[in-house]
Amino acid sequence: LRPIRAQGRNNYARDLVDLGAQRATGFELANQPAVQSRLLDMLGTTYRELGVLDQAQRLLMQAYQIRIKLFGPYSQEAAETLQILGEIASDRGELDRAGKDFNQVLNIYNHTVGQVSEKTAEVTDDIGELKRLHGDFRGAERSYLDTIDIATQVGGAHNDQVLNAKND
Repeated sequence: LRPIRAQGRNNYARDLVDLGAQRATGFELANQPAVQSRLLDMLGTTYRELGVLDQAQRLLMQAYQIRIKLFGPYSQEAAETLQILGEIASDRGELDRAGKDFNQVLNIYNHTVGQVSEKTAEVTDDIGELKRLHGDFRGAERSYLDTIDIATQVGGAHNDQVLNAKND
C-alpha cells in the first residue's frame, strides 16, 4: 500500500487498519472466534487512537459480543473490551454511559484479577478522569490517589502508572 494524502495528513495507517478490519470481520476468522475477538479489539483500539470513533465502536462491540459468548459477561476478556468502549463513550461526551461501563469493569476486575492489580489501577484512573470531566474534582482526586496507591503496590513508586496518575 502506498500512503494516501488527505488534508495534509498521511493515511497509510488508516488504510492498513481498514484492510485488517475487512479481514477480521470476514469469513477468514469465523471459525476462530477467540482470535477474531482479539483482532477486532486491537483494530477497534487503533481506530480510537486515530479518532475514527464510529468504526472503533462497531468493531469493539463485535469483539465484546464474541468475548461474552466465549468467556462470559463477567470475564476479564469482556471487561477489557468494555473498558475501551467506556473510553469511547467518554471521548464522545457520553459520561453517564462511560461511568456505567467503568464501574462494571472495576467490579469484574475486583473479582477476576483482584483489587490490587494493574487492571484495577487503569480503570480507577479512567474513573478519576470521568469524575474530573463531571466537575467532581474531589472525587477525581480520590480516584487518582487510589490509582497511585494500587499502582505503587503493583509495581513500585516509579512505575509508569504511578507517574501518569501523578500527572492527572
